[in-house]
Amino acid sequence: MANSESSFGLKMMLSFFIVTTLGLSVWLFLGYRDKFDVENQLAVKTSEATNAKNQQGNAERQRDAIQASLGIAESAPEKVIEKLSDEIKEVSGEQMNSNFVSAIVAQRDKLQNEKRRADDLLNKLESTITKMDDNEKIAQQRIQTEAEAKTKAQRDL
Repeated sequence: MANSESSFGLKMMLSFFIVTTLGLSVWLFLGYRDKFDVENQLAVKTSEATNAKNQQGNAERQRDAIQASLGIAESAPEKVIEKLSDEIKEVSGEQMNSNFVSAIVAQRDKLQNEKRRADDLLNKLESTITKMDDNEKIAQQRIQTEAEAKTKAQRDL
């Protein structure tokens, strides 16, 4: 019987060791799984933060490029808008109605109208100069005819 009791104790120890090993394995698995989940979330959040920082840098470079193309070196967007509005008012002599594009289009239309008007005036001027040249030629011919007539009259006299 001594053998069966020691075998029972051995079986109990083995059962305890197996249950403890399984319990510890499950506990470690769950603990490390949470750790891996946290590490994955950290990697995702780090990637998102890097992307956001890159997008912010791109937006700042685009803003700087737009400001450089406008010729305005202000850092605050409100100041840029105010300065651009003042420039449009100075050029057009009018307050900007709705937005910058419509103000620029209105100025372009005014410029095109003034160009057409200047072209019409130039055409009228060229026409007037041509008429004056023609009149001058006619006057020169009359003067020459009268001079010839005067010379003939003096010879006849």
